[in-house]
Amino acid sequence: MMDFSQDKEVLDAFIEESRERLSELESGVLELEEHTAADEAELLNSVFRAAHSVKAGAGLLKLHSIERVSHWLENLLGRVRTGEIQADSDLVTALLEGVDALRELIDDVPDCADRDVTEQLADLRSALDFARVRQRD
Repeated sequence: MMDFSQDKEVLDAFIEESRERLSELESGVLELEEHTAADEAELLNSVFRAAHSVKAGAGLLKLHSIERVSHWLENLLGRVRTGEIQADSDLVTALLEGVDALRELIDDVPDCADRDVTEQLADLRSALDFARVRQRD
């Protein structure tokens, strides 16, 4: 199996594509609060796909820190898509902080491959827990 993490062209393509996806993700997340449930579905699908694309590329390249953070963003967005939680201002803030964390990691490819992202993951888990509580209220 080829180790793409050492191929500069592949890494450069991943970085460029990921930056585009993060821009889509960021603008989409900002729009989430303003949309009604009726027109939210396509927007959610779009931002979910952007997070998934970053996760998939990072997984292929063994950039585990990026893969883990993008997985959690995808996870939160998936739960919004199913109606388990709502994209209120607190969740949007947490998602945007996750996007910022990903941007920092991507700016440091390939050196970020196994960076400790425990704090970022804990923040995203907390955002999920708090969103679930708000959903019940």
